[in-house]
Amino acid sequence: MPLVVHPNIYDAVWIEGVHNSINHYLIFALIKFESGFRPRVVGDNGTSFGLMQLNLGGAGAGHTYEELLDIDSNVRLGVATL
Repeated sequence: MPLVVHPNIYDAVWIEGVHNSINHYLIFALIKFESGFRPRVVGDNGTSFGLMQLNLGGAGAGHTYEELLDIDSNVRLGVATL
């Protein structure tokens, strides 16, 4: 079965994968595991946000939770951490 994701998520993953030389399928797999492709999800602990479940004390340090819930910002920060 082919992977079907929202075009905004697909574009963000593709751009950041190319920019950082990371296979986009790896990024998609991580997003599926972390958030199930739900861009505005907040983790059970209340400190991890968005597609890649970035933490305010980790990869999301210095960013607002709104930035971490933004698709482009979340993928950019998450891929940079990879």
